[in-house]
Amino acid sequence: MSHFDLVVHGGLVFDGRGNPPKIADVAIQDGVIAAVSELPLPVDVAGRRIDARGAWVTPGFIDFHTHYDVEVEVAPTLSESLRHGVTTVTLGSCSIGATLGTPEEIADIFCRVEAVPRPQTLEILNARKSWSNFAEYFDHLSTLPLGPNVTAFVGHSNLRIATMGFRRAVQREVKPTRAEVQAMERLLEEGLDAGYLGMSIQTLPWDKLDGDVHPGHPLPSY
Repeated sequence: MSHFDLVVHGGLVFDGRGNPPKIADVAIQDGVIAAVSELPLPVDVAGRRIDARGAWVTPGFIDFHTHYDVEVEVAPTLSESLRHGVTTVTLGSCSIGATLGTPEEIADIFCRVEAVPRPQTLEILNARKSWSNFAEYFDHLSTLPLGPNVTAFVGHSNLRIATMGFRRAVQREVKPTRAEVQAMERLLEEGLDAGYLGMSIQTLPWDKLDGDVHPGHPLPSY
């Protein structure tokens, strides 16, 4: 019998594939599930043993809609998600992210939509934003003591601002030029090459901009 770093014993195991749950032992070796056994594993095969009888044992949950883009800078453990079993979170949802744009532009598209205070958000972004492209942002995130795995979407509102300028990006009657569309495509490809999951959009007319420049306008993505 192999020796494992950890055995989670006797819990109701959900495999994440839709199969009926079952009482089983789950063995972990080098951070990877090494065995799932409906027969109890001997006590002496585990460096550490957790008694999970009466509890559920599940795969980590993936939360692909969060707005942790600013919070991750000041509370990178994102412990409120970990407490609920989330092991992967995604930034850049609803067309708005922290990769492209100035701190002021990011705060303007982010704060009113997500009901977070702009002065504090802008202060954090001014202090922390050292990146100017997708790869640099991921490099920055890798320096933080992250709790869950962190992934990201490319925000469509950020793309429009970066290629059209903020004023043109929020004017309903203005359509991007062919060159601007091509620039957006190149930026999106750059993000995908850097490891972003895709592009997020937002088409709700009642989500408005914050700040003093274009307050009350719908998001550029709309």
